[in-house]
Amino acid sequence: MVICDMCGAEVDEFLDAIVEGVSMSVCEKCSKYGEVVALKPKIFSIKKVEKKEPEQTELIVDNYAELIRKGRERKGFRQNELAKALGEKESVIQGVEAGRFKPGLVLAKKFELVLGIDLVNSYKEVKEGKKLNLRDKSLTIGDVVRAKDE
Repeated sequence: MVICDMCGAEVDEFLDAIVEGVSMSVCEKCSKYGEVVALKPKIFSIKKVEKKEPEQTELIVDNYAELIRKGRERKGFRQNELAKALGEKESVIQGVEAGRFKPGLVLAKKFELVLGIDLVNSYKEVKEGKKLNLRDKSLTIGDVVRAKDE
């Protein structure tokens, strides 16, 4: 049983109607106060899946602590001044320079910007295609398709 949105009566079937600009589920009696509308069927579409470009990976260089310390000294910053410039705590700067704490990408990029150094290297993943022996008698069409997709 469904309840009519307009009169509150319990009905077995309801109609969708627009009454004074509002879409409502109403009984047959109340449908005369509005315009009965048919529900639009949902249309599903199939999206074409695009091949992704090779992912770019960003890694922080191994000698980050030394580079940060030298960059800070070259700019004439003390650790507390660098901390203020970066919006970080002085203990974070101390830990990074001592090598006890490896900065994340966001912090590393802050260091790069303020100190004018390079801490982040970008690498693109390169996938090598699978090589097929076309003289192999057990080779199937599926093997060729999979090799093409890889």
